[in-house]
Amino acid sequence: MRFKRYLVGVVVLVSGLMTGCTGANPSEDPSVLAPNLRAFFQQFLNQPGISDFEREVFTRAIETGGITQEDYDEAFRRYISCMEDKGYYETYERRPDGLMSVFPPSEIDNQEAMDAYAPQMTDCADGTVIRIESAYNDQLNNPGLLSDPYEIVVQCLAQSGLVDLSYTPEQFEQDWNSSLKDNAPFDPKDPQAQQCLSGAGISYATD
Repeated sequence: MRFKRYLVGVVVLVSGLMTGCTGANPSEDPSVLAPNLRAFFQQFLNQPGISDFEREVFTRAIETGGITQEDYDEAFRRYISCMEDKGYYETYERRPDGLMSVFPPSEIDNQEAMDAYAPQMTDCADGTVIRIESAYNDQLNNPGLLSDPYEIVVQCLAQSGLVDLSYTPEQFEQDWNSSLKDNAPFDPKDPQAQQCLSGAGISYATD
């Protein structure tokens, strides 16, 4: 299995752009992404090259204290519209946390097609959904703004009653790097476990 700190919605297939999504962590405490949500949103607002739409969303989030479902949905709508303008009709479904999971069109069934498709995703996600989804995911699933994805997932698993409090991020990392489905003290295909994994930016195939 491979670990990537990416989103499980649009960015699952556009993971190469993630290096520019969260930016540097200016917090004095390296264990957190920022001291609070408003400071976290300000990091995105300070990024060069963000679109006017993104600027509006992050400015509003700083003023109100959070990104709304409506703003996320509008960002996703703009992404989908852009992809359809390019001739790509993806399918998608809403996760329990309100974020969207995206699935490529059926014709993307070989590496050559994927190589042509992926740059179009990157182009459409940049300026619409990619940064907003990144921030909204942390707002919903990482309220402590923890910087360690293993800590995020273990905290969620414990709160959901899927592991006991003795289970540590270090143990999860060992389980993940060996074979999660064979070694973990929880079923990674369990819907709640899937939510914990996806909320931490970890993709685990269930098929």
